[in-house]
Amino acid sequence: MGLFIFLVPYVLGGLGAGDVKLLAAIGAVKGAKFIFMDSLVVTVVGGLISLFILVINKRLSILINKLLYKSSLEDLSQKNGKNSFAYGVAITTGTWIILLYDKLQL
Repeated sequence: MGLFIFLVPYVLGGLGAGDVKLLAAIGAVKGAKFIFMDSLVVTVVGGLISLFILVINKRLSILINKLLYKSSLEDLSQKNGKNSFAYGVAITTGTWIILLYDKLQL
């Protein structure tokens, strides 16, 4: 299930193969219900990390202007630049959040 959820972002170039394999492994161990909730939390955590990076690099205003005026986002997607991060951080953080939430629900 983890493989299928993040297969589209991988095909579009947004995630690496290691990220997809990590989610597939988590899904194989914890099951489909867990990986569905985990993928939602991972997506939110990844978005928050991305916003934080844009704010730190003073690029958030550029993103907002480009979204409002429907122009190209090409110059914001620097894979080797300072606007990218290892998505494994979001995957790990989101998974720990769900694990702790499940543990506290007893």
